[in-house]
Order: sequence, then structure tokens, then C-alpha cells
Amino acid sequence: LPLQMCEHTVVNLAKAMVDAGVSAGTAFAWLVVSPASSMGWFLLISRHQGIVAAVGATLAVVIGAAAIAAAIDALGIGVQQPDASANESLLRADLPSWFVDASMPGLGVLGLLSVVRMVAASATKVTGGAAAKASGKLKQG
Repeated sequence: LPLQMCEHTVVNLAKAMVDAGVSAGTAFAWLVVSPASSMGWFLLISRHQGIVAAVGATLAVVIGAAAIAAAIDALGIGVQQPDASANESLLRADLPSWFVDASMPGLGVLGLLSVVRMVAASATKVTGGAAAKASGKLKQG
């Protein structure tokens, strides 16, 4: 997936994947590959090397991830589960309920503000360009 994320997100998602029953190889491939590939990475390669190079690099990442997952699974390497005596709250991030409840509306507000900003920037470019043309015509006329 072309997602932009740091190591904190990747590790938590890998743990969630294992908890959901995904193989250790797939989770490890996710840990290795996902921080090094994102939409920004793809666009950077595409801009400087062309779309063919970006698609090729993406295919190399996908094939590499599949190879890593297959190798880990073939070797029978598993994920060590914590023992029952470990403090569960130290093993995972327990977020306060108010934070969990406010996160989705908060993300909605941030998304809406991003759209408003993008529309305002587009409107400024359009009206700014028309105003510059009009003022140029007035100066010449």
C-alpha cells in the first residue's frame, strides 16, 4: 500500500496483523518494506526517472516483500508471544477513551480544512491569473 508512515505505525500495524492471524513472514515483510515505500517515494522516482522506472521499482518492492514473506514462512520462524505474567498495558499503547472518541471527528475536521485550503489555493491561482491578464490589457490599452 502506498502509505506514508513512520516506524511507530508500521510496528503497531505488524502486531495487529499477527494478532489477526497473518503469518510471521507477511508481518516481517511489512516491517521491512513499508517504511521504504510510499506514494511520495513513487512520485519522486516517477518525477526524476520516469513512470516506467517508478512502476519497475514498485514491482521490485512487491516481489521483494513476497520473497521475504515466503522465506520467513518457509523457515518456520514465528512471532514470540509475550508470557502471561507480563503487564499487558506495557505491551500495547492504551489510548484514553476521550482520545479514541475524538480522533475520528478530529480527522474529519482536519480533512475538511485541507480541502478548503486546496480549493482556496486553486481559486487564488485562477482569479490571480485572470486579474493579471486583465491588468495587463488595461495597461496596454
